[in-house]
Amino acid sequence: MKKILILAIVLATGLTACNNQSKNTAQQPAVKVEEQPVDTAFLKANAGEYRSYDGSQKIILGADGSVKCVKLNSNYTTWRLLEKDSTTAYIALSREGLDHPVTVSVAMDLKEKSIVVDNETYRKPTQPQKHTPALPKRGR
Repeated sequence: MKKILILAIVLATGLTACNNQSKNTAQQPAVKVEEQPVDTAFLKANAGEYRSYDGSQKIILGADGSVKCVKLNSNYTTWRLLEKDSTTAYIALSREGLDHPVTVSVAMDLKEKSIVVDNETYRKPTQPQKHTPALPKRGR
């Protein structure tokens, strides 16, 4: 009889503890995810169209952090700065996945204005320099 009474008390205590634990976890506030600060000056300075060597594929980085891909296997939607030094920056390109976003780290050469994605180099087109003709010298 004592064994049954002790077993009943242990079970009652265990059920009470389980009920209190589930209430406590339900009452806890949601954990806030800290967002990384956005370097808007970097985004504006390096936004633009990056083309593959033959010009058939394009990655267009927007100053607002958006990405548009033309003829790429992966359709990236956002980009952000991960790390930067004087000549190289590492950016993250993100696209939608089945369960959560898929992020790829990409190297960006700041001097050449190029990025390397999946072993393919994409470069910003260079602006043609305007040629100003030399003025004739006046002879005296």
